[in-house]
Amino acid sequence: MFCEACHKRFGNSNAYENHLTSKKHKDAIVKAPESRGVKARTKSETEKIPEIPDQVAEEEGDEDDMEVEEVDSDEWEEDEEGIPVEDCLFCSHHSRNIQANLSHMMTAHSFFIPDVEYLTDVVPLLNYLGRKIGLRFHCIWCSNEKRFTSLDAVQKHMTSLGHCKMRHDGDGLAEYSDFYDYTSSYPDKEDAEPEEEIRLTSLDSTGFELALPSGGVIGHRSLLRYYRQKIPNRNPMVNSRKVLKDVISSYMSRGWTATDRKLAAQKARDIKYMSRMRQKEFAAVGIKGNKLQRHFRAQTNF
Repeated sequence: MFCEACHKRFGNSNAYENHLTSKKHKDAIVKAPESRGVKARTKSETEKIPEIPDQVAEEEGDEDDMEVEEVDSDEWEEDEEGIPVEDCLFCSHHSRNIQANLSHMMTAHSFFIPDVEYLTDVVPLLNYLGRKIGLRFHCIWCSNEKRFTSLDAVQKHMTSLGHCKMRHDGDGLAEYSDFYDYTSSYPDKEDAEPEEEIRLTSLDSTGFELALPSGGVIGHRSLLRYYRQKIPNRNPMVNSRKVLKDVISSYMSRGWTATDRKLAAQKARDIKYMSRMRQKEFAAVGIKGNKLQRHFRAQTNF
C-alpha cells in the first residue's frame, strides 16, 4: 500500500489503515490540499482504495471504542512518531523536558513508572508508551485487544477511569520486559534456586496461556507478540542516567518506596523463564517448518 499524501509505502493493510488514522497523515492532508481525495495505490497499480473523506465523522461519545485485530508492535512504521516524550500521555500539556513531563504526569494524573529503579532507560519506554497511545489508541491499563477511535477518546478514557498506570504483571510484564533489567535483584549463586525445566505443557489446553514460576499467567500470544520489540531512542542526546536519577528523587519526595527485593527477584525469574520459553517456542516453530518441506530444494541459485 502507498500513501500519496505522505509518500510512504506500507507492507500490509493493517499498517496502512493505522497510518490513515495517525495525526501525521491528517496533518499532511491539511498541508497539501491538492492531495485530498487522492487514492492509495498498491504495487500492482490496479487495485484502488476508496477516496479518503475530507472530514472524519465526529465521534458519537467519548467512551465509544471498537474491537480490532491485534497488531504486533513491530508493525508500527519506524518513522511514525507517537506522543513526544516532552508531552503528557494523558492530556495536551507540554513540558520543557522529560523530567518536567514526568513530574506533571505524577502530579496531575498520579502516573508512576513501576519498578523505576530497575528501568534501563526512560526515553525508549516513553517512546513506546507514546506510540501505543498516540498511534494505536490503546489504553495502557486495559487489554490490547481494545482500540479507541482517537487519541482524545483514549486519553479521556484513561483519565476518567483512573487508568493512567502501567500494568506490570502477567501480560504487562512480558510487554515491558525489554525496558527493565532485574539482574541486580538476583540472589547469590550459592543461594540460587535451580532453574525450573521448561515444559511446553506449561501452556493451558488452548495453547494461549503460560504459567509462570510465580504462579502468574501470561497470554501465550503476548509472549510471542512482544518478542524482540525494538523501540528506537529518538532522543540520543538525553542523559538517561541523570533523567532516571531525577525521576527517582522526584518519586521519593512524593513518598515512593523502592520495589521489594523479593518481588523484583521473582519478576526476574519470570522474565528469565519467559525468555527461555520464547527460545524453545521459536525453535519448535523452526523444526515444524522444516518438516513441512517434503521435497529437496537446492540452497544455491546458480
